[in-house]
Amino acid sequence: MNHYPTPEHQHAAETIVEFFSEIPEIETVCLTCSCARGKASRDNCLDMLVLSRPEIMSGAQTDIEKAWDEFYTDDPITCYRSANSPLNLLEPC
Repeated sequence: MNHYPTPEHQHAAETIVEFFSEIPEIETVCLTCSCARGKASRDNCLDMLVLSRPEIMSGAQTDIEKAWDEFYTDDPITCYRSANSPLNLLEPC
C-alpha cells in the first residue's frame, strides 16, 4: 500500500530514510501520523521520527545536524522546512 498522498511526499520520505540510514548512530527512521495510517491528503506535512540512543546522540548531534543542513538544501523537495518544524534531533516524543 502506498501511504503517500503525492509523489513529493514519497520522494521526501525516501530521501530522508536514505540519508539517515547511512549514519551509524541512527537506529531507525519511522514514518508517523497521517501518512503512516494511509490517511494523508496532499496538504498534510510529512512526519518522520529519527531514533537513536541519547548517550550515542549526545556526541554526534552537532555533526549530524550539520550534515543534514548541507544535504537537504541540495534537494528541491526536502529543502522546504517550515519555521514550525525544524530538525530537532533531541526533541522528546
